[in-house]
Amino acid sequence: MKYWYHNSGDEASFYYEPLNWSEVISLFEEDCSVSIEHFIGTDPKQQTFYKSWHGCSPELLAMQEPLMLNELTGLIESHELYPYEYKLRIRNVRIERAILEGAVFIGDSKTIQMLRDKMEIPEVIRKSSINGELVAFGEPGKVQVEGTFGNNVDLLEFIYNDLMAKESPGYHDFMDSLDSAVIGKE
Repeated sequence: MKYWYHNSGDEASFYYEPLNWSEVISLFEEDCSVSIEHFIGTDPKQQTFYKSWHGCSPELLAMQEPLMLNELTGLIESHELYPYEYKLRIRNVRIERAILEGAVFIGDSKTIQMLRDKMEIPEVIRKSSINGELVAFGEPGKVQVEGTFGNNVDLLEFIYNDLMAKESPGYHDFMDSLDSAVIGKE
């Protein structure tokens, strides 16, 4: 389990893992308006469906306009999608799935506090994460601080890089070689 919380005064953010799609949508009423910036899902046959700035799968064209949450849920169920990456806004909350099984919620402090309360995150977990620290909970009683992040962009980059280091050990060497490559005229 991982938890991160940051409050800049203007906006608050938190990340929680593990958290699946059905848990995320259960935090909101079915008649909430949802705007989808980015969405990728697969069906049981491993077909990929997407909506992003690159374009949109014909099956998900309805996502190009805001939907009610129950309409989005119906659209996903009708295509037997298993969402694994998304950026969306439900009412005044931005939500971004952060790779694996977690999600980042961004909004005003009052709304973020309401969501944290609704999720019933144990007080011991809330208190373990000082503003901006990503804490991981492993064995009972063991808390590890994995880093301190002043914003969700840096947190998501850390999570992604950590994942890539585990999934593809040569990834960082490859990225470093790209950064050091010199492209010029001959």
